[in-house]
Amino acid sequence: MSNLDKKILFFLSVAPFWHCGRTIRGNSIHTGIALMLVIAMAIWHWGLPVLGVVALSALVSLLTEEFWNKVMERCSTWSDGTALVSGVMLACLLPATAPFWLVIIGAFCMITFGKMAFGGYGANPVSTVCVGWAMIFISFPIYMDPNAMLLQTDFIDPLVRLKYFGPDFMMNCVSFTGLLFGHQIGALGASQNLAIIIGGIYLLARGVIRMEIVISFIAGILLLGGILNIYNPEQYVNPFYHLLTGTTLFCAFFLATEFACAPDRAIGMWLYGLVGGMLVVVIRTYGIYTDGAPFAVMLINLLSPYFAMKSIIKMVSVLSVLCAVAGFVLSYLKISTVTPIENQLLTYVQGPAILNVFKDVENSPIQERKSFAVGGGKNINVFPAIKDGKLFGVAIEGFGQGFGGDIGVMVGFNVNDDSLINIDITTHKETPGLGSRVSEDSFKKQFEGKPLHAVLLKSQGGEIDAISGATVSSNGTVLAINDAGNQYKALKKEIINTWNSGAKNEFLQGIHQRAVE
Repeated sequence: MSNLDKKILFFLSVAPFWHCGRTIRGNSIHTGIALMLVIAMAIWHWGLPVLGVVALSALVSLLTEEFWNKVMERCSTWSDGTALVSGVMLACLLPATAPFWLVIIGAFCMITFGKMAFGGYGANPVSTVCVGWAMIFISFPIYMDPNAMLLQTDFIDPLVRLKYFGPDFMMNCVSFTGLLFGHQIGALGASQNLAIIIGGIYLLARGVIRMEIVISFIAGILLLGGILNIYNPEQYVNPFYHLLTGTTLFCAFFLATEFACAPDRAIGMWLYGLVGGMLVVVIRTYGIYTDGAPFAVMLINLLSPYFAMKSIIKMVSVLSVLCAVAGFVLSYLKISTVTPIENQLLTYVQGPAILNVFKDVENSPIQERKSFAVGGGKNINVFPAIKDGKLFGVAIEGFGQGFGGDIGVMVGFNVNDDSLINIDITTHKETPGLGSRVSEDSFKKQFEGKPLHAVLLKSQGGEIDAISGATVSSNGTVLAINDAGNQYKALKKEIINTWNSGAKNEFLQGIHQRAVE
């Protein structure tokens, strides 16, 4: 009997599903259109080098995807446009003058470890773009730092000023209008806020990204940032500055909304975005990075399975336990390491620098140091120098932005005429043989006996010769000294009263002791 004559017991057929009409390729096209607005605004600010970075990143992304498709014996997927879009988005997170090798490494790592290692599009648990960005950001921090790569500009980096100088200093340097139009040092496309907003609204209108994630991400920033600002406006900036600085809006519209890494339930999306926005504020306020918004996206990507749980009670319970445990561990580690870290810093960093600043003193500046409160809720250590039983100088550590990062300088001040006694470098990450020469005696001796108003480079009207080929490092040292000088001037009266009252008490105790004897 043939198979055709057999009695059929069951039929299997595909249900008559409705299709929304959207495709992966269509979403890529719409995302590309939105990104073109961002790229156009980036070219307006940074010029034609932007095109080279974007084109190279997109090309390497496409070639890498096709290479791994060939190795894995899979069909070509270049036509869906996802690799091309990922390459353009990665370029938006790079400095406009990023070297070609950095772009190639970033694009290759992004597709290899952020996409194909998990099986291709839709299988990655963490944003593909964020994976590539994180790998080169951690591996090549200097080349990923826009402050080091964008030297020929009058723009400033507001987040650096917020991190190291406080809200007031930052708000005096930038305006909301300027930030909206991208007048800030930052990543190539991620700082073009007006274009990002227009492109994001276009994607929302086309249904490419989910409104719940975008709104809740922004709400999380405004909520936590607003609470902190109300609590202490001198220490915590207006939350709207968080929105318009760094990569915040780019993450809200383009990175946090990636389908493969985001929950698909409404309540999950609201919580997902809310937590992401709050993490941006936490990382910027308490972390070591000035921005860190892509790190916040990666963290909520990892939590996405919990946000996607059907049971709200179970989801909230699991997330609460995870947050409580993580908070407890981090708090314990911070508390338990504060004293050892401070002791290590005093012994191996600040101690040797103070010995170089004060050559001949009768006391131990380290042991007799005192902590003073400064603006923004911060405390600084002041190290006294005693000679002939009197306070003649104090040392304060200041910081300034160099080529490779912050330059720390221990500065000794003469309390009688406010001139500089001496300086010594405590920390730097400058280029060996160039910027590292700020720690050489020939450079440091220029500052001995100088009044504060003269501590500027000669090109700025001061009396300090910059190191040839290391103007940025030289200026960073000058900035650090002036930072210490500003703190000294603000605290001088309190410093004098503190040690004079201490000397007076010791004198009275000596008289009392002799009277008793």
